[in-house]
Amino acid sequence: AEMPMVPIAVRGFFDVNRKGSFLIHPLRNVDVYVGPQYETVGLDDTQLGELVAELQRVVTHGVEQGGWPESTGAESVANAPAIQRAAAE
Repeated sequence: AEMPMVPIAVRGFFDVNRKGSFLIHPLRNVDVYVGPQYETVGLDDTQLGELVAELQRVVTHGVEQGGWPESTGAESVANAPAIQRAAAE
């Protein structure tokens, strides 16, 4: 579909509303991390799969540890092999 992708990680929501519970626990911290937008125009299926895998790794880190990995941000994902190949084309 050649739509841009934006990684978003939400951390701490489990403390607000636990699975299977209708009880809401207010005044808990929920952190939302929004990464930069990544264009998918011109990526083939393999390159898109590599980008998705890298963004999934970044979001998983955000959920589990908070924030983006030190080596992430635009420079890390932009250096993923699929993105480098697409930029060269």
